[in-house]
Amino acid sequence: MILTVDLAAKFSAAILRDRAGKVHLQFDSRGMSHFAFAAKVGRIARDPDVELVVIEEVPFNPRYTQVMVKPVFKFQGVLLAVLHPVLDKVLMLDPSTWMRPYPGVQRAPKGYTKTAGDKFRIAKAAEYALSFGYTPPDLVQEFIDSQPEGTRILKKHTNPLEKSKTDYVSAFLMNHFVTSMTEEEFRALPSGVQPAHI
Repeated sequence: MILTVDLAAKFSAAILRDRAGKVHLQFDSRGMSHFAFAAKVGRIARDPDVELVVIEEVPFNPRYTQVMVKPVFKFQGVLLAVLHPVLDKVLMLDPSTWMRPYPGVQRAPKGYTKTAGDKFRIAKAAEYALSFGYTPPDLVQEFIDSQPEGTRILKKHTNPLEKSKTDYVSAFLMNHFVTSMTEEEFRALPSGVQPAHI
């Protein structure tokens, strides 16, 4: 089985899937500290049936280190520390590498504004996932169902959940990308896949 982790500072999602395409487990970091989420990933990774743990690499861009990626680098360090006992089966995967086989997921066609382009990319990713038989959990509906009857549902509560669904889709597409080849082929990719060096 392959465990893939779509990594972000605010919200991360993980999917455990076998090579036949069955999703055995999916979970996210909502309501968890980075340490608790990393510990859960670590427990699953130590299962002998898990052959690979693939974590989305944080693309390095000096322009964004202070604002966006610095917290993710720290989180990545926590994950790798927890995964130290099984580091031989942990690989880092560059987003541009796993997105390449899914046109429109990394970049919207020319002419789109940033907002429209983001919506296009999100919809395209969901479309690919659905074509492979995957639908992310409906986090918004789960939230609505958990509220007392008559509760006013506010966008400030549902918008983050809509965003979170996209992280599940990304974790699934990463997994689909990895399982489209043998472990040897995946490890031997000329770029975009790195061992987890500590």
